[in-house]
Parts: sequence; structure tokens; C-alpha cells
Amino acid sequence: MTDIETLRAVLLERIENNNEPREVLKAPELRGLYAEIPKLEPSERGPYGKKINELKNALEDAIVTRETMLEDAKLSRGSSCA
Repeated sequence: MTDIETLRAVLLERIENNNEPREVLKAPELRGLYAEIPKLEPSERGPYGKKINELKNALEDAIVTRETMLEDAKLSRGSSCA
């Protein structure tokens, strides 16, 4: 089973270094986490699913931040060319 915290760090770094940060949500590692849920004992599924949802929320927050930064940089370049 994948360590969610380790994956969180890897995916957040990808977002920071990506000009298309939303693509990180399509990462096979993230899909792999969801694939693990049916393999777990029923009592483990809820807490594990909650951790995955927390990870996805953190990724989405980081994506919005990165997209804003990229848009600001694009606007700054555009205004300096005028």
C-alpha cells in the first residue's frame, strides 16, 4: 500500500513545477490509492478514504495557488511588453 504522506510530498512538488498543475490530479499514483480501497477490510475503508480525500483537497488547494501564480506571471509578462 502506498504511503499517502510520501505521495502527498511528491504530488505537491509536481504541482509546484508544472505549467499544467491540474494534470497532477490524473497521476496514476493517485488513482492507485483509490484502487486500494476495495482491497481493505471494511473497517479500514472509511479512514483510508478520508485520508485520500484530504490529500485530494490539499492538491486542489495547491493547484489553485499554482494556477493563480502562473496567471499573475503571464499578466506581468504581458504588461511589460506593452
